[in-house]
Amino acid sequence: MDVSAILAADGRRISVLNGWSGASAAERRFLTTIHASACKRFGTVLGPAYNAAHRDHLHLELSGSAFCR
Repeated sequence: MDVSAILAADGRRISVLNGWSGASAAERRFLTTIHASACKRFGTVLGPAYNAAHRDHLHLELSGSAFCR
């Protein structure tokens, strides 16, 4: 599954592309927390820190391996 944005309860759209290294410190922390949490639940998690192909989304995959970048 690829996640490019999260819709917050207050109606804000927090995109991975704009929020990962830009936006506010709170949005950056939120996205890195989502990423870290996903690493505990999915086998493979790839995000903007992995490579340019993942700069605009989080890739979440159920797999037998544990690969989180």
